[in-house]
Amino acid sequence: MSLAPLYDKPAKQGDDFLLGLVYLEDDGITPIDVTGVKVEFSLAPARGGKPSFTYTEDDYVTVGTTDGVITIDVPAEETKKWVQPRLFYEITLTFPDTTVLSILEGRILIRREVVV
Repeated sequence: MSLAPLYDKPAKQGDDFLLGLVYLEDDGITPIDVTGVKVEFSLAPARGGKPSFTYTEDDYVTVGTTDGVITIDVPAEETKKWVQPRLFYEITLTFPDTTVLSILEGRILIRREVVV
């Protein structure tokens, strides 16, 4: 098993934030079945810090089935709370057999609203 890849993504405070991905086998083609998988999208001000925000399928995360699709769609009213210039994030999956796996991490580079 390898480390989760790093991916930095820009975001505009006060705009909708969308991150979609397809979780694939090592061949880069075959989707992994995410049926019953719990997904956690955590944001922290520093690597190794306590999360400032945690989103799951109970709020802004949608989990597919055999297609491997995971969608994070945080609305504008929530991203207004993202006031730091950057947040570190991690996407963690918990499978039905209790296996926990981080599949993606990086920084969200936040451009602050001009007018609040």
